[in-house]
Amino acid sequence: MRTFQSAIAIFASLTWMGCDDKDDGVDFNFGTDATRRPETTYSPFSTQPNKVLPPWHNETLSAIGPVNASEIFERVYQEKKFAYNPTYYIDSCNYPRFKIGNELYSLISPFARGSDTRLFLTRDSWYVLKIQDQSGSTYREMFWREHAAMQQARHTGVISVIEPKADLSLMSKECQSRSYVMRKVVGRDLSDYLTASTDKIMEIGREALKILEKFHDTGVIHGDIHPLNFMLGSILDIKGSLKLIDFGRSMSYIDTKTGKHLSESKLKPFNSLTSLNLNLLSINELEGKAISRADDIFRLAEVLITLCYKRIEDFGGLSPRIVAILKRKRTFDSRVPAKLQAFYTYAMNIGFEERPNYKYFD
Repeated sequence: MRTFQSAIAIFASLTWMGCDDKDDGVDFNFGTDATRRPETTYSPFSTQPNKVLPPWHNETLSAIGPVNASEIFERVYQEKKFAYNPTYYIDSCNYPRFKIGNELYSLISPFARGSDTRLFLTRDSWYVLKIQDQSGSTYREMFWREHAAMQQARHTGVISVIEPKADLSLMSKECQSRSYVMRKVVGRDLSDYLTASTDKIMEIGREALKILEKFHDTGVIHGDIHPLNFMLGSILDIKGSLKLIDFGRSMSYIDTKTGKHLSESKLKPFNSLTSLNLNLLSINELEGKAISRADDIFRLAEVLITLCYKRIEDFGGLSPRIVAILKRKRTFDSRVPAKLQAFYTYAMNIGFEERPNYKYFD
């Protein structure tokens, strides 16, 4: 198992907006100092993360009319899939610009990179432009899924948010199809809260479970839950500031034509295990089974245990089958509360379509 210090080093090397697992599936670390998140002007234990509030701070993220499960996801996904030059890129998109209202944003250098994307932070630190650079099928697929998932779940108020008023028309048609603007998520990922008390970890768990339930109710599975894909603005305001990010491995589980839950045979991950970090996967993923809402919940249990132990479990170079067996037989010491241990067992056995049970956090 990794030491506390090495776990910190691993966490710190990952990009601020969440990470996608490295292609070789061996190391949790895919970043360098050049790709680390920029320094922020707030403390993770502060109740006032920003002195100047962004223009949307009073906005109510409610749906405009009824939103059918997965309907927006499917529409946006198809729009991206058949956009301008979807399979072969010829524009470098080196000087991106966009407008919001009368404000023009000209962006120069990316502050972070990951999975062959560039992320540009605006000078006011309110918006992030993401550009997808790799025309490989897996990278394109992740980009389309991420955009679609954020659009589908925008009205939930618990995820990183697409900026609906962003105007990309100053960029080429191809660059527009490979880009979108997000509102910057205030806070830091959960790796910066390894010193949180057990009570706070359990509070994080309860709120994270609520977030997942809200997100799942839009008809989408996240598919990549781990410590860097939750952002927390303040440990003193977990309910108000915990957000879910990074939706590149999301999957719609509702057939938009029939409105019914898709069968297990249609919910296999879109990429192979060889491109993923086995330490982060659910047992179903490791065993090659279909994934569902249950897998997001199991991964959440792993996140909370990571916070309790202050480290990531290291399964070395073992095969997926062996890692699945070890996770099924895993035991915990007193650093993991009895209720969280019970939640881990529950999450391991939760039904494919079962809704979450909050009794473990009462």
